[in-house]
Amino acid sequence: MVLAIIALISIPIILNVIEKAEKGAFEDTAYGVVDAARIYYANASLDKGVKEETFTFPGDKRLKLSGKKPQSGSAVLYEDGKVALAISNNKWCATKKK
Repeated sequence: MVLAIIALISIPIILNVIEKAEKGAFEDTAYGVVDAARIYYANASLDKGVKEETFTFPGDKRLKLSGKKPQSGSAVLYEDGKVALAISNNKWCATKKK
C-alpha cells in the first residue's frame, strides 16, 4: 500500500522531469540551427557573399547540425546575417523572428 502511494506521487514528478528534459533538448536544437546558419553565413561571406537562403527540414544538408535534427520547418538566412526560424519536432514548435 505504501509503495502504491509512493508510486502515485513520484510517477507524475518523474514524467514532468522527462518532459522538461525533452523540451530543453528541442530548444537546444533550435539554438543549434540558428548557430549553424550563422556559421554558414560567415563561411559564405568569405567565399562569395550571401543572398537570402532558406533551409528546409528535414533533409537540407547545407547546415552542419549536430544532435537531433528538426522533423519539419525552415530557417531563413538573410543577407545581413540575421536568421528567422520556424521548426517543429511534432511535439513542440520553435520560432524566431528576424
